[in-house]
Amino acid sequence: MPQARHALSFRPGAPIYGIGVAGLAWRVERGSVRLDGNGTPGEARFASLALPGDIIGSEAMLFGTYAFAASALTECELSPWPEGAASARSGSLLKSLATAQRRAADLVALRGGEAVRRVIGLIRIMASSYDDAAQHVVLPTRQDIADITALRLETVSRIIKRLERDGLLQPVRIDGVHATRSFAVDFGRLAV
Repeated sequence: MPQARHALSFRPGAPIYGIGVAGLAWRVERGSVRLDGNGTPGEARFASLALPGDIIGSEAMLFGTYAFAASALTECELSPWPEGAASARSGSLLKSLATAQRRAADLVALRGGEAVRRVIGLIRIMASSYDDAAQHVVLPTRQDIADITALRLETVSRIIKRLERDGLLQPVRIDGVHATRSFAVDFGRLAV
């Protein structure tokens, strides 16, 4: 990743930084980021998810390099931290760490139990990053959902199609987002 001192935007699936690379810490301003640890050669191992307000790459400030690989799950924008946005002040790191810790517990819960509940749980986590009264959400790719929830790609596809058929997810058109990834969510009926 370049040593930029301004906000950078990334398309879904784009690499942001790699393991062992020197760089800055970043605040997620918009979108979502996937963090992966070392897996078997040629295979990423899902480690965490970052949403708006989260700080990623802070380990590079301590250890000199990134401990995780980061890639854009959805269209996202990152700003350097702590020099970035005015909101990156005093207590922001503590708030970000507390939020990330709560989300880590939620993500662990997504890796066990009934498959449909795992997918719905991820939809709820992803939707929590939007300030949208219409409850729109942009989901990661089906493969990313499978990786995050420890499900098979086919299972995830079946569940999403079932949620669409039942009217709990309704495809919506959002500029720049693939039609199979943006939805209006009926949270009143989407019970977990």
